[in-house]
Amino acid sequence: MDRGSVRRRATELPDEPGVYQFEDDDGRVLYVGKAVSLRERVRSYSDPRSRRIAKMVQRAAVLDFAVTETETQALLLEANLIKRHRPPYNVRLKDDKSYPLVQLTDHAVPRIEVTRDPDDGATVYGPFTDKGRVETAVKALRETYGLRGCSDHKYSNRERPCLDYEMGICTAPCTGEITESAYAADAESAKRFFEGEVGVLADPLRRAMAQASADQEFERAANLRDKLGAVEALHGEGDTAVSDAGSGATTDVLGAVIEGDRAVVARLHAEGGKLVERDRYTLDAPDGEGPPASIGPSSRSTTPSVSSRAGFSVPRTPPTRR
Repeated sequence: MDRGSVRRRATELPDEPGVYQFEDDDGRVLYVGKAVSLRERVRSYSDPRSRRIAKMVQRAAVLDFAVTETETQALLLEANLIKRHRPPYNVRLKDDKSYPLVQLTDHAVPRIEVTRDPDDGATVYGPFTDKGRVETAVKALRETYGLRGCSDHKYSNRERPCLDYEMGICTAPCTGEITESAYAADAESAKRFFEGEVGVLADPLRRAMAQASADQEFERAANLRDKLGAVEALHGEGDTAVSDAGSGATTDVLGAVIEGDRAVVARLHAEGGKLVERDRYTLDAPDGEGPPASIGPSSRSTTPSVSSRAGFSVPRTPPTRR
């Protein structure tokens, strides 16, 4: 694509948040990016600021896009598309190290922490756009459920609890102050929170805030109020792409458009209400009442406007395991 074709393509894009991707003649995805304004972001590629991006634009033959409701939805979709396509010109997000994640490690007594490089086998949530907000939520979970945040070296062979126990942010499973089964129940509460059950953490914070206010501990009440705000905002980051999906459900939304003897079907894939993937297929348009004659992946056609939709649910998938 030359500068003129990039500018012309940009004028066709909406001034809305979303994800865009450059593809070559063979349909290979070269680069995936997100934008607050697709139109303005794509226009900037008519004057690339690095040789790497200039080379990518020269190789590109098609620029495709998907609109999202929020920038955070765009981030989540971008991350999943990069993991799926492994674009050669993306240097960020290939290994999920550009945005914070939360992991519960694969131990009998799991550790909870914010990380950009999760352990193998860990249960991982994210990515998140606001590191401060997610750190506040993790700290609130530790204060409420006493989950450990220490390294394996620090955890092993202890004879007495560490300072975290004295501060009330760990129940000291290392020295048997809590049984493994009771600790596992607390860890499960943390998982439920990150899977969307906000009340698991928000309700205890509200009760503590009300008690602090009743005791005229107004500074503590204000601190708890701020934590509650961060906790509730954390689950508002991604918003909901599929509002009628059941809790944790995986949903595919289909849209189709027919022009002449060709048809395009778009599939939007959402997990837990969050848009994480999309596909597009070209078909031979049906004659009369008959079914389409063939179906195959399409990487060259532009995103169709959705003229009809059909949604269906399939069994819930477990959290990502690394």
